[in-house]
Amino acid sequence: MATDVLKIDALALTPRLAADIVIQDVTDEFAISATAGLPQFGLTASGDIKRGVAVTWNVSAVETVSFGPHDLQTYFSTVLPDLRGLADSNKKKYGWIRECFLLKQVFFAQTISGTVHTTDTIDGKTAFAQVGGDLSISWSADNTTFIVQGSNQVPFAARGDAAG
Repeated sequence: MATDVLKIDALALTPRLAADIVIQDVTDEFAISATAGLPQFGLTASGDIKRGVAVTWNVSAVETVSFGPHDLQTYFSTVLPDLRGLADSNKKKYGWIRECFLLKQVFFAQTISGTVHTTDTIDGKTAFAQVGGDLSISWSADNTTFIVQGSNQVPFAARGDAAG
């Protein structure tokens, strides 16, 4: 924690609140594998899909945790400048700080769904079935649209500032 490095009190975080953003229709080409499940939602896979698929994602019911107004001011007036000063004071010992990115807000999704677009006759559900593992997915009747069930304890996105 940046506050530990600076030996100052930790900044207070807001409770989880509804965020005023909605992410829709994010298209991504990917080949899901044992090392590339959806770990940000607590989902892992144990096999590989041998062909790439396109998925149009719809992330909704987004919640956020951030610093409160007072602590956000402390973040900008004390934490960032003091970390940068510390990094410059002893580059051999603290130069690594310039490589860091400080988080000031994180986002969690309550609901994530997607539509699978495949390049051949295999449907989305069959493509994902090749993965196996611990993916927990509910499929539509035509096996093209799914809803992912998983943990929303891990943020899927974050905002912050470079310390360097």
